[in-house]
Amino acid sequence: MASVASFVHSTVWLPRSPRSLLAHRNLLLAVLGALLAATIALAWLTAAPPAPQVVVAEIQAAAKPSATPPPAAPAATPAPQPPTAAPAPAQAVIALTPAPDPALIEKNPYGWLPTKSPDGRQAWMVYARPFDRSGKQPRIAMVISGLGLSKLTTQNAIRNLPPEVTLSFMPYHTIAAMMEEARAAGHETLIDVPMEPLDYPRQDPGPEALLVALDPAQNLDRLHWMMGRGTGYVGMMTYMGSRFAATPEQLRPILGDIKGRGLAFVDARSTADGTAMKLAAEMKLPRGAADRVLDTDLSRSGIEQQLGELETLARRNGSAIGVGAAYPLTIQAVATWSARLAERGIVLAPLSAVLVP
Repeated sequence: MASVASFVHSTVWLPRSPRSLLAHRNLLLAVLGALLAATIALAWLTAAPPAPQVVVAEIQAAAKPSATPPPAAPAATPAPQPPTAAPAPAQAVIALTPAPDPALIEKNPYGWLPTKSPDGRQAWMVYARPFDRSGKQPRIAMVISGLGLSKLTTQNAIRNLPPEVTLSFMPYHTIAAMMEEARAAGHETLIDVPMEPLDYPRQDPGPEALLVALDPAQNLDRLHWMMGRGTGYVGMMTYMGSRFAATPEQLRPILGDIKGRGLAFVDARSTADGTAMKLAAEMKLPRGAADRVLDTDLSRSGIEQQLGELETLARRNGSAIGVGAAYPLTIQAVATWSARLAERGIVLAPLSAVLVP
């Protein structure tokens, strides 16, 4: 401060009168105050924090992950779980005879139709699922019909039902690929034959159904259209048909054509008097008839009752045939029922194993 005072003394003129002296003193104090403020400001600037860019760089450096990440916290030890049953081993797929066999088909305007081979082989035996017929246990054959109209339902049946279950396809769809998929999974296949019911046309079996008003040649033409929808099937099964299947003069040519092509015939209880089965027996046509229709009462209890009756019939007669529609409830009920059928001493068999030759 001595240097500041000498500077002021040397540069400021000092008056001699009292009033002037007072004014000069005030001026001097103002100058000294300004110099003191300047000195403090200079000292603060010299001690200022780092420049903004330095702070930004430090923040950016702190934000980057370190080269060596901190060790992860140890995983929590899971609580002990009760033991679970091991999954059931997948059943090996039994390969069916590849289809079509060139010796068992003939060309038709509607596609490839089945025929007997020159050496007498027949489709219902060649395309059958292998089965050990030497066993003495009762057998039940199960057929699910009406497949092919819904791809989702069809795949549900193919994938979730045991391969011993026979699958029957409606002809009113592109079914050839689905039938091949079913056979690849080990299922025997059939084609449903829509026929005129008693209450036709209130119940309509479809545009290509066999009708009593048509002449036999027209009905045979419709049958051939149905047969040309796929290959590798073992037979044909009635769909509706309570009027047509009860009309012998109309049914006989149909059964004759089925027999001549080496196929089997299955009656899904189309008539109460069994006309179709009587004709098939007279013609020595490989055949079978539904002993129980599973889902006339479409409820779980109703389906389970029919399944129980099938077991009783199989024990009494040695075999039985059940037919169910492609309802999700029916498919689920059959899958559940069949899982423990062997424990009750009954064998689930493909349809061909219970047919009357």
